[in-house]
Amino acid sequence: IYFFIKLVTFRRIRNINEERIIRSAKLQSHFLETIRSMQGIKLFAKEDMRHSLWHNLVTDNINADIKDAKFTFGLGAVNSLLMGSGNIIIYWMAAIHIIEGGFSIGMLFAFLAYKDQFSGKASGLINIFFALKMLSLHSERVADIALTETENSKEQVTGEFIVRGKVELENVGFRYSENEPWIFRNINLTIEAGESIALVGASGCGKTTLLKTMLGLLPLTEGKIVIDDVSLKVLGMENYRQQIAAVMQEDSLLSGSIQDNITFFDTNTEDSRVHACAKIACLHDDIMNMPMNYNTLVGDLGTTLSGGQKQRTLLARALYSNPRILFMDEATSHLDVDTEKRINSNIHHLKATRIIIAHRQETINTADRIFHL
Repeated sequence: IYFFIKLVTFRRIRNINEERIIRSAKLQSHFLETIRSMQGIKLFAKEDMRHSLWHNLVTDNINADIKDAKFTFGLGAVNSLLMGSGNIIIYWMAAIHIIEGGFSIGMLFAFLAYKDQFSGKASGLINIFFALKMLSLHSERVADIALTETENSKEQVTGEFIVRGKVELENVGFRYSENEPWIFRNINLTIEAGESIALVGASGCGKTTLLKTMLGLLPLTEGKIVIDDVSLKVLGMENYRQQIAAVMQEDSLLSGSIQDNITFFDTNTEDSRVHACAKIACLHDDIMNMPMNYNTLVGDLGTTLSGGQKQRTLLARALYSNPRILFMDEATSHLDVDTEKRINSNIHHLKATRIIIAHRQETINTADRIFHL
């Protein structure tokens, strides 16, 4: 009977648990968003509004927990009622048999002992069975991540592949799903090794997305990308990314020193190489004016540095790996014109293929070619 009741109410229990999980996730997301957006909240004087919204989310979360607890308590009460009713019936029937002489008191106690063991084990087994079924609720929430195909990190070409820097795009197109519009399509482009090219176009036309496909961060919907006459699909991301570098808009620094961030916590650092990369990024003088020079701590996400210093640190980090191909997505957008000119001049002399996304005309003019999306 208890199993049948659990089976009938399972859908209801599942919905209650799903609501509880969603309420809890919304509360945590709101808290993290508030911490990340603290500056904007203060500037627009929205502290009371965010606090009220947080209070409402806490209330919803508590109500969801109470609803779940009530239902769980109700099922437990039903189970206890069934067990108690069963015991009453057994005692009544046993009393009749004992009076009639067909049953001894010793047999009654033995029967009750076995019955309690069986009932307890059966009830526990039923609860475990439905707890396992409830796991599907949690697995569905992470299915998109868990079931995503792993990236092809191992190269399929024979021998060690050395990137020279030639990049070819052959009829490439990308969209996020079949029901979404194309971000870009039918793009053909050949970038020779050592060449500098600027990708330009209106905001939202897909420049950053195109760059991410060349970095192997997004899979193409159609077409292919060829690196030095080898398809990116068979090249292997691990070997490929060890020979390229990128400075992206959304990049951030990690907790540690400036040198740690430039070397990306490399254990075999070369100070001369670190200093050379910082000089190319026009960051060396700023670092030497800091209290602990290259050992200055940058704080969580680089909070102790200015926007321009963060960008130059990220650029120095990209240069430290001595890349054969350098991707730059608005890598100098936070810099003043004079500093940007000096950095562009330094980068122009690098022996690497440079693929640049920029809106400033001064940066665009430093490229050998301009490609309009």
